[in-house]
Amino acid sequence: FPTRRSSDLMQSFDTNGFTTGNQSALNGGSIHNYVAWNFKAAPGFFDVVTFQGDGTTGRQIPHALGSEPGLIICKAVDQTVSWAVRHNSIPTKMLLLDSTNAQSNAQDLAGTNTADYFNVSYSSGYVNTSGINYVAYIFAQIGRAHV
Repeated sequence: FPTRRSSDLMQSFDTNGFTTGNQSALNGGSIHNYVAWNFKAAPGFFDVVTFQGDGTTGRQIPHALGSEPGLIICKAVDQTVSWAVRHNSIPTKMLLLDSTNAQSNAQDLAGTNTADYFNVSYSSGYVNTSGINYVAYIFAQIGRAHV
């Protein structure tokens, strides 16, 4: 791949959205359709949490959602593994966003979640390997959000 300047991709994050550069993969003009979802952290709706894995089974990760999470999307930022997802409608399963085997019996994000924390049940590359940095996107349960 040719070397790309960062200004060819994203130029700025603005108060009303963002400005793209000239890179055709990001700004293909009228030949491509794009969609972008942007969320602002807000109590009772959405929170973003970063943490470093410590390998502890049953670890509680604090969040500022203010309500019980309905959807948790977690990703290791230091290594290449799938995005781990837990939704309350399937509490005994984990979804892997970028995998052909998208539904897993793994319990990495299982456990009791509260208005103050979510639970990582296992030490795995998906959610809690010691020394690995993670980001978690946490959404409130529909119908239970505090707005």
